[in-house]
Order: sequence, then structure tokens, then C-alpha cells
Amino acid sequence: MTPLVQHLKNGGRGLIVCGPEANNHIAEAVAELAIKHALPIFADPLSQLRAGQHDKRNIIENYDSLLKSESFKNDYRPDFIIRFGAMPVSKAYLKWIQQYGDEIDHFVVDRHLSYREPSGVKTKFIWADPEMLCNQLVDLVTDEVRNENWLEFWKSMNVIAKNHMLAEPGEKLNEGHAVVYLAEALPEESVLYVGNSMPIRDVDSFFMATPKQIKILANRGANGIDGVVSSAVGTAASGKRVTLLLGDLSFFHDMNGLLAAKQHDIPITIVVINNNGGGIFSYLPQVEHKDYFEELFGTPLGIDFLPSVKMYGGSYHRAENWNQYQQALADSYQEDGMSVVEVITNRTEHVDFHKAKWKSIEEAILEWRRR
Repeated sequence: MTPLVQHLKNGGRGLIVCGPEANNHIAEAVAELAIKHALPIFADPLSQLRAGQHDKRNIIENYDSLLKSESFKNDYRPDFIIRFGAMPVSKAYLKWIQQYGDEIDHFVVDRHLSYREPSGVKTKFIWADPEMLCNQLVDLVTDEVRNENWLEFWKSMNVIAKNHMLAEPGEKLNEGHAVVYLAEALPEESVLYVGNSMPIRDVDSFFMATPKQIKILANRGANGIDGVVSSAVGTAASGKRVTLLLGDLSFFHDMNGLLAAKQHDIPITIVVINNNGGGIFSYLPQVEHKDYFEELFGTPLGIDFLPSVKMYGGSYHRAENWNQYQQALADSYQEDGMSVVEVITNRTEHVDFHKAKWKSIEEAILEWRRR
């Protein structure tokens, strides 16, 4: 632990990175450590740090969007990183730390004797209880130099990115602002269960820090589309209100998971983002191969989900605009059983929507640097 303590004492440019972590009890301890040493927190949506009553003043939700800017990520390299939990969802973050390799001191805190470091960079592992370690570092390092400028820089960049990500939902339904309005509608003391592929990435980009007591979960182990409905229904069987956000392919592949909700009268809200296929592949190089892209990667379904929802005894809402979407969410939380809200979006427009957001953030950062 000595190199880490030395970094904290020296007041270098450090980061706390919090990846997927089901235990929300560490949030307060991590937040306190960050405040004590003026460290920004890159908080993955599954880290349990974006929601809750703990102090969130150092949380940087928009690091993924910021790190997509080549000029930005090349100029603002940290001296050390302390990571809690698994590797974050953000591919931009993964490529960033791989770019610098051994130039950054990496410390991964894990309560189990494991090797959770898929980036391949040189890493020092600290096998300890994360909450106890944070408390010890707060108490142990008392004469540190705080790098307030480093922290304030990241907080300023986060505000710039957040303003652009949340601006202009537009008239057409889009997957980003579907997350924004869902975050506003989620009941207190509930669970948001997120599907893989684009839903978890849209939550990463558009679910901002909130004082609501919301636990965010996902089945990232398989990293695919199978069993997502069943996992969410199983979570809802615990008694907490669950909202499942997933794509049309994930919903289709596990529709039979709705049977458990029907048989056991489990209340659950399911938001299906229907872009008629696999949206994430539209961001990958194979999208250029027009002759076979749709058949092999886009895989459009063209299915009417209403009869399937009715077959399992659920209520069905189809949102054609933002007002209908917000009302459907509100209505679903007043219902006792299963409620499905279908949101129709366009895969091609979704790619353009994201790229426009990232470009506007990069231009805003360049303008900020010219001042």
C-alpha cells in the first residue's frame, strides 16, 4: 500500500474509478476518500455511486463522452488510478488507460483474491475490504497536498459534457433521453435493471447523479441478450419495485421469462427500446458492409409485441411521443402487475444522435481551452 499512500501524500493527479459493484455500502466511504484527497470519481452506472444519499460532489458521470475526444484524452493523463469494482462499461476509458500503459500507476482494490484487470496494463492489486480500506486511507494520510485544480478541472469538464448530453431531446423519441425521463420517473427505493448492448451504454451516458435511492443492476457476466427478462423478474421477486430497461432483441430472446411474473403476480415495469434489431453493431466497422449487415448483425425482428404481452397477462403501452412516454411510465408504477412500455426508435438516427453529442462536447472543450 506504500506507493498509494505516497501518491495521496504528494497530491498528484489521481482518479478514483468505480466499476460495476453490487454492494452499495461502499459508496459513502469512497465519496469521503475522494473529498478528503480532492480526487475525481469516474462512476460507472453499475457502481452504485450515481444514486443515493452519499456526497456526490466529486462524481464525474460523463467521463466516457469526454474521453471520446482525441485531443482531450491525450492531454489530461492522471498520475495514478484507484479502481474499485470491475472494469467500467466505457470502452473509451479502457482504450485510454491502455494507451498510457505503465505511465500510470494502477491500483485495483478487490475484496477477493482475483485478477480483474482485462486491460492488460501493469497493475498493483490491493485485496482488502473496500470500505475499510477507504476509511483507513482517510485516517492514515493526514498531511497530504490536495490538488484542487485537478479536481475542479474535471468537474468543469463534466458540467460542459452534461449540458450537451442533456440538451435538446427533440420531438422524435431517442434512446438517450428515454433514459433521462426514466431516471426522473423511477420510484424511490427501487431497482433499475439494465440490459446489455446499447441500454447499459445509454444509461452510462444519460443517467446522471441523483439523490434517489436507486440500485442499478445488470447481468454483465454473459455480456449478451439471453436471460435478461428472467434475471429482472427474479430481482423483482425480492419485493422491491423493479424497472427493466432493455432492447427488442433481448426482450424477444427471453419473453418466456414473463411467465414467472404472470404466475406469481410480480409487479415490474419493462421498458423496451425497439430499434428493430441490434443497435450496437451500427457503431462497429461491419456497418460498412451493406450487402449482409442487416441479415447478420442488424437482425431486425419486425414483431408486434402487444399480443405476447397480453398472452402473459401484462398491460401494454406504446409511446409515440415524449408526453406519452412519461405518462406511460407514471401509469406503470400505479399498476400491480407487469407493465410493458414500448419505445420505438431508429437505429441509424441513434448513431447520428450520439455522434452529434460527442462532436458538440469536443467543440465546447476546444472553445474552453482557447479562452
